[in-house]
Amino acid sequence: DSDTIQLCSNPYLEIKAKELENELEKVMQNSSFKDGLIFCLRVSDLEHQAERDELEQIPLKSYPSSNDSKIGGDEEEE
Repeated sequence: DSDTIQLCSNPYLEIKAKELENELEKVMQNSSFKDGLIFCLRVSDLEHQAERDELEQIPLKSYPSSNDSKIGGDEEEE
């Protein structure tokens, strides 16, 4: 516990934290950074979407596909 108290009251770390906060504020005010961040988020979202699409294309043998159940349902109605 004494170690954590020393870390919290360390003036160097407090100064460093303030510097990082100020730097973050400057960066967030920079519109090109925001655009870049949004671009990165969109790209990662597209990559996740592509991964989901690939997974959907892989036929799942343990579950019957929705098409199979529809065909079965139609046959029962006739």
